[in-house]
Amino acid sequence: MNLDRVIKQLAILTLFLIVIMLGYSIASFFVDILRLLFMSVFTAYLLYPLVKIIERQLKNRIYSIILIYVLIIISGIVGVLLVVPEIISQTMTLSDNLQNHLPVMLNSLRNMAIPYAAKFHYNLSNTSFDDVYSLLSANLFKFDPTSFINQMGNVAGSTIILLTNFITLMIITFYLLLDAEKLDKVILKYIPQTYQDRFSQMLLAINHSLNNFFQGQIVLALVFSGIILVLLLILGVHYTLALTAFLAFWEIVPVVGPPIGFIPIFISVGLKGMDNIGVNRLSQIILIFIIFNFLQWIKDNIVAPKYVGNIIGLHPVIIIISILLGAKFDGLAGIIISLPIACIIHEFIHFLRINHESQH
Repeated sequence: MNLDRVIKQLAILTLFLIVIMLGYSIASFFVDILRLLFMSVFTAYLLYPLVKIIERQLKNRIYSIILIYVLIIISGIVGVLLVVPEIISQTMTLSDNLQNHLPVMLNSLRNMAIPYAAKFHYNLSNTSFDDVYSLLSANLFKFDPTSFINQMGNVAGSTIILLTNFITLMIITFYLLLDAEKLDKVILKYIPQTYQDRFSQMLLAINHSLNNFFQGQIVLALVFSGIILVLLLILGVHYTLALTAFLAFWEIVPVVGPPIGFIPIFISVGLKGMDNIGVNRLSQIILIFIIFNFLQWIKDNIVAPKYVGNIIGLHPVIIIISILLGAKFDGLAGIIISLPIACIIHEFIHFLRINHESQH
């Protein structure tokens, strides 16, 4: 009897893996369409609170959406003309400075390690970091804006396809915002009557988690990044726009994001220091490290629990795996959409488990 049960469980596990592999193959084939659909859904979640606020004043949902679209287009034009070129320029300068200072940094590390290596009877005096430097220089610090733009063009396919995708995204998002309150009823029409109540509860749970993520995690990340931007300007840190843009993106990702977002700030202070803080470079590094972690602690332990609660209810290991899978599947776009998708899968599995337990 136990052997039959094990065989049955193995068969179910094998079938489950086959379904996952088949789903991955299908998703890879339709990756452009799925990316557009997911981005439309996520954009709608992000804009929905603004639509509701403006709708209270205009008393019209369509006009509210159009007004937000106009503001987005104006902000996008201003960003492309003014902010993006400055971010690219600062990123190039930081990359060049890091490349120029790398040999000195490696030699300093070697000199610091020589006394400790001597205790283990290992001689570092004649050790050369030329190969390490060449490898890092060739792979990490060659930021070519032309190549960057070409890569962005390759992702889109062409300027026409990029514009078409943007218009399509805006259209889909428009109708999602227009009929947001009716979508759950439309979905439930295709669910058998027996499962509609439980499925409706699952949809509510997914909606709650996604609202927490988009209206909580993203908004909180942007506000926190704005505070860091002001702080960096006050302290006199170089490359503030580029550093804050990088931090803002990674602040969206729970657990692993903030440490990754802080790395360029740490490097910048180590290379150029802080103009408005009159202490030595090591003290400046320690100061910015303490300030960042103190503000991060306040955000994670005081502000976030009261503002958004448990963001998406996922274990840190699941978050990391989701990010890695998202990056493998669709690069930068995959990282952005990986956590909301993981949240949806988490709630769906929870729904299946509850449904199975209720039947037994």
